[in-house]
Amino acid sequence: MPEPLFTSFIKENRPLSRELWRRSEPLGGRIGGVTRVEDLESFAPHLLGERIAELGIEAPTLGRLRPASEREGGTRWNEDRSRGLPTRRYYVAVEVAGDSSLLQQWPDVTGAHLDAVDAEVVAELGGLDAITHGSLEDAARFQRAGEMWELGADDDPREGRAVRFSLYTYFDLIGEEEAAVARGELVLADLVRERRQLIAPIVAAMAEQVEKFLEVELPEHLAELVEAKRIQLINRQAVRDSLSFPEEWQGAEPQLEDSEDQSADVAVESVAGEEPPEQPAVTMGPSPGVAEEVELNPRSRLSRATFEDVLFSLRHWANAVERTPTAFGGLVEDRISDLLAATWNATLPGAAREVYTRGGKSDIFIQADVLDPGRGPATVFICEAKWAHDHDTIRKALDPQLFGYLNVHDTSAVLLVLMRQKDFAGACATYQEVLERVDGYQGTVPGPVDGWPLLEFLRDDRRVTVCAAFIHLPVPGSPGGE
Repeated sequence: MPEPLFTSFIKENRPLSRELWRRSEPLGGRIGGVTRVEDLESFAPHLLGERIAELGIEAPTLGRLRPASEREGGTRWNEDRSRGLPTRRYYVAVEVAGDSSLLQQWPDVTGAHLDAVDAEVVAELGGLDAITHGSLEDAARFQRAGEMWELGADDDPREGRAVRFSLYTYFDLIGEEEAAVARGELVLADLVRERRQLIAPIVAAMAEQVEKFLEVELPEHLAELVEAKRIQLINRQAVRDSLSFPEEWQGAEPQLEDSEDQSADVAVESVAGEEPPEQPAVTMGPSPGVAEEVELNPRSRLSRATFEDVLFSLRHWANAVERTPTAFGGLVEDRISDLLAATWNATLPGAAREVYTRGGKSDIFIQADVLDPGRGPATVFICEAKWAHDHDTIRKALDPQLFGYLNVHDTSAVLLVLMRQKDFAGACATYQEVLERVDGYQGTVPGPVDGWPLLEFLRDDRRVTVCAAFIHLPVPGSPGGE
């Protein structure tokens, strides 16, 4: 059964603007799927009209009136339903040009002030919500008021040709009314024109809204999408360019060393008035018997040379990303860690394995057995990336987050502190003080990279050297931070 049109239900629930934006989604999807800046040229301003025309959106317009079919109607009952008279139904059609399916919507932008064909009855019955809880008589009255117009096909789709549509309205006449028409006392043509005049402003408002959408709103929206996509592609290319690795980035393949043998390699200023912590004594048991097997598993740490290579490579990477802060300043921490891990793995000459592994939320780590299968799965290197939104965030990035990874006697670590603050130098000093107040702090020395200090911590008999790597990524319009 065809759906009634121009009703209060359609006015409240089917805004034309929503349907127009839905039909335009394919163009937005095509723009979103572009992978090269040059491919955006097909959406240049002078070509947008052609792209929009491809959507096939055309405003409906009303054409000529013509008589249509007729058939037996129902029964018209008197008020107490004691007597019923048969009716005959006469259809009249209004031809429709353009996209007739848009007539199933309401012009919410240009026609919000217009009345639906059943507005008077709906108001008398107390609104749509009241009708659903009203009497059967009220429901029948509401239904009759809304059935003034419906959309129907003029052609049989089975004939294999394009189907035309018209708006149809009908009159159910009893025998006396047919006689009145014959005598000229009842002029159906006048009634049809009255009904047409009720919907003509609604259809005209649709045409106005569709025209405004196609000529103003949609082109402006697509132009914004194109520009945003252009910026995104340029930024992504900047990221790719930043991941090209000059020769000076290349370091030696990471190496381990035994922490017990190299305990003096890292000199750290002791806190005033305190002696360096004593190393636990090594107790030798009795010599093993002939049948006993001895397994040696020395404490592993990342070699000092490897740690310096990591920091120098990180500094080169930071120089590249700081040149294009808008490309990186909007990224979340784990995406930045992904890029950094890819960079480090790519700068290892001849390493046919993933040495720097992503894990957790934003951390990168090296396990000893990756570099030397004879070692255990001790975590000998950790890198944690955090945006410096506030003091507590950076403090927790170190303790408990980074410290929570410690499972080896001597660990090298990097805390990548990402900053948008305008006063970069001041923020670096502030956040270094925040880190130096963390429990277990032993002292600070300058690191091999200027401006990135090395902080020494002792936690539960485990020593960790943390490089505070400050990176400045200010983004215009973002909060300035502290």
